[in-house]
Amino acid sequence: MDLDDLMSLRRYVSIAHHVPGRLRLKFDPAVRHDPRFDALRDAEAPFPGVLATRINTMARSMVIEYDSRIPRQDIAALFNGAEDAARDSFSRIADIVSAL
Repeated sequence: MDLDDLMSLRRYVSIAHHVPGRLRLKFDPAVRHDPRFDALRDAEAPFPGVLATRINTMARSMVIEYDSRIPRQDIAALFNGAEDAARDSFSRIADIVSAL
């Protein structure tokens, strides 16, 4: 999964719960019709620093476990707010992960 795919799927996603190191996303039912959702489902790591993912198709949710040293606000920005801010957060996350 690349950054453009992740950005295109943001319109279907809301953050259901978020604590440092663990994020639960809720998906709009329309995501099933977007072919990029398959890439997200099949991706081992939708963004740098991801340790594990679990998708519950019936509940339309995804749990992402990530390195808790990544600032929570950068993770949240990937799914909330302006696309430019999300892309900046993605770059910061990649820099943090490469320095670990």
